[in-house]
Amino acid sequence: MEFSFYTSKCKGCTGFTRWGEYDVRETIYYEELNIVATDPNVIPPYSIIEFELEGSTRQAIALDTGGAIKGNRIDLLVQSKQEAIKLGRQTIDITIVSYGELP
Repeated sequence: MEFSFYTSKCKGCTGFTRWGEYDVRETIYYEELNIVATDPNVIPPYSIIEFELEGSTRQAIALDTGGAIKGNRIDLLVQSKQEAIKLGRQTIDITIVSYGELP
C-alpha cells in the first residue's frame, strides 16, 4: 500500500474523523490504535490493519477517509506537519487483522 501522512490541523481538516466523528485534535490514537484514512471500498471503516513503520509493528483502525485516498492508499494520522513531511510517502505492506463495518 502507498502510505502518506497527515495531521488533524491540515488545511480543510475539521479535527474529526469521518467514521464515528472521533475528535483527533488532541490525539492520534483510538483505544491505543493508530488512526488511518482509507478508501472504504478497499479497507472498510473500523477495520484494523497491521504494518511496520520505522522498525516497529503498529496496528491502526480505519476511522477516516480523505479526498485523495482512493484505491490502495492509506493516510496515517501523525502528531505534526513536520513528522508528516519527514515520513513523506512510502510503500508499506499491511495485514488486515479484522474487517470492520459501519455500525
